[in-house]
Amino acid sequence: MAEETQKLEKEILREIADMLVTEITANLTRPMPWEAERRPDPGDTLISDTGSLLRSIRVEENADGFVVVIDMPYADVIEFGAPPHSVPIEPLIRWAKRKLKKSDKGAENFAWAVKNTIARFGQNPHPYVRPAVEVIKQKLEA
Repeated sequence: MAEETQKLEKEILREIADMLVTEITANLTRPMPWEAERRPDPGDTLISDTGSLLRSIRVEENADGFVVVIDMPYADVIEFGAPPHSVPIEPLIRWAKRKLKKSDKGAENFAWAVKNTIARFGQNPHPYVRPAVEVIKQKLEA
């Protein structure tokens, strides 16, 4: 009987972890509210760009049950923001071309503006994990 209870508990914990991954993924892929009016492609999002962050999200089993792992180096910057700091220009140029569909000169100008803004003001947070945890908590309490 105890073995069956442990198995059921493990299945429930795995299901909760999977629900959390689903909600985190939704938060990264849904259009940002302020973007809906300005973006040419309504399915486009500000947070998800190449999909690397999305692909890094997974559930792993450990001694205590399951843990959701997000192992991209910049995951915490997106979630919590960052104070002013220097960023390289080349990735910003590639991002502006790819994500914003800017021309070479337009991408470079935009990238420099972003670089200077980050150096002066830092990066705003775009929480995607904390809201997902709250949604799952509410579902479990219901």
